[in-house]
Amino acid sequence: MTISVWKQVQNEMNQSYDLRAQLFDKISKNFENRYVISFYTRFGSKAAINEADAQMLTNMLSGSLKTKKHKLLLVINSPGGDPLAAEKIIKVLAEYSENDYWVLIPGVAKSAATMISLGSSRIILSPVSELGPIDLQIARGERLIPAYSIITAYDNLMKRGIDLGEKKRIEPILQQLQEFNPAEIEVYRQINELASDIAIKVLKKGMLKKLNKEKIKKMIKIFIDPAESKVHGRPIFYSDIKDIKDIKDIDKDNKFNLQLIQTDDPKWKAIIEYHTRVESHFAATDIQKLLESDEGSFRV
Repeated sequence: MTISVWKQVQNEMNQSYDLRAQLFDKISKNFENRYVISFYTRFGSKAAINEADAQMLTNMLSGSLKTKKHKLLLVINSPGGDPLAAEKIIKVLAEYSENDYWVLIPGVAKSAATMISLGSSRIILSPVSELGPIDLQIARGERLIPAYSIITAYDNLMKRGIDLGEKKRIEPILQQLQEFNPAEIEVYRQINELASDIAIKVLKKGMLKKLNKEKIKKMIKIFIDPAESKVHGRPIFYSDIKDIKDIKDIDKDNKFNLQLIQTDDPKWKAIIEYHTRVESHFAATDIQKLLESDEGSFRV
């Protein structure tokens, strides 16, 4: 095997950037020639969306000549992370797109990634693309645990202790409560409340600017109240959103801008090819995050 053939095989096995770069132009042509950037994170605590991602995004966009000529289209796939970091990313995207960036979700955009999507002027997804509740995710070992689950477990234990009858032993409950830090629980509670405020604020500035905050809050309850989706990990699909009565009743002019693309639509071909190549690249390497465009690739 020659060196050139060996290099080609290695590139194909690892799904190198050169194999993906050609797809940005194909995707762009299907979406008004917008400047396409992608942001992917691996599933796990090390890859949670954080404030450093906002700086990485700023570095990419500030060094690009194309952002001055085109609107933005962000392809995002992530289980989420910190809502405060999402707010900063929304601000960066808005700054470099004159408050008009679109989000395209080929697979999963949960938690903070859902918040970034809500800050856009259009969300593009397939019938199987997943959004989710926007509450904070907490790193526990290699996993991300929704803060809502931790808060709920703590509150339930406290309630059981308060309601305990005289003849029942409280020691087991006190032992379980030792696993929690009350100060941390309060911080989680405050950040989750702040995440809801941020989501309402960005929608008020963006897609739903003509609605008041109370109506927006009612419309997006499925995103800001984890109890609505019963289980945090449960996906929120396009069909779930479109079936919500409050959205139908309040958003008469369809300003909550969701664009559905069927998986057999020719437009989806380049998207799913890019998505598959990135997922294969993650599987073949140890990278945690990937931010790229047709001008270059940033890897963490």
